[in-house]
Amino acid sequence: MTLSARTFLAADQGALIQSLVRGGSLGPMVDAIGVRMSGPGLVALGREVATAADSLLGLDLGTMLTAGWRTHRALRAAAQATVADPEATEVVELASHRITSTYQPRIDIYVNDEKAYELQLTLSVRFDVHSLLATVRLAHAVELRCGQLDVTIQLSWSGGTLLERRGQIEAPLVVPVGAGFALLATTETQAAQFRGSSRVGEAGVSHSS
Repeated sequence: MTLSARTFLAADQGALIQSLVRGGSLGPMVDAIGVRMSGPGLVALGREVATAADSLLGLDLGTMLTAGWRTHRALRAAAQATVADPEATEVVELASHRITSTYQPRIDIYVNDEKAYELQLTLSVRFDVHSLLATVRLAHAVELRCGQLDVTIQLSWSGGTLLERRGQIEAPLVVPVGAGFALLATTETQAAQFRGSSRVGEAGVSHSS
């Protein structure tokens, strides 16, 4: 199962356009642009902003979570240890921690074929993980036991917030562990394997002497 930011916010493109046009967010945008716009022009602006936002909202929350865990020092250390020793299993317990992801696309707005404004959207996603117990084998997280997982998602621009929601999700439903997900990049795994092979060779030489 996947869960996108769009689904979590319950905001499709049509709903976002309505929110922009009827919610009053376009007014400050037009003021920032500094150009008068007709009714159809406002709708067109709302549609362009909504289209750009919609591509952001399609991002998968589970992918963001796993990307954040891949950067955690304890999980990376366990992954490297299990590459060096393929028979090893590491169990990593993490206390409360936070994972944040931020995306900032820009929209160039042209009036009469001249660039009038550069609008920057910001999608910020924050995960507050209250506890995590991860089993690591062969540089993969093969089992996750996650405590309460709070999520805050905000879609905004420099003039204010467009959409925002806080809630809870269940990690096993959005992170498909399956056979496990990699905690190291391929090049890192190969480097760790090489170091492990070198250590084995040195031990063999020492033993035979």
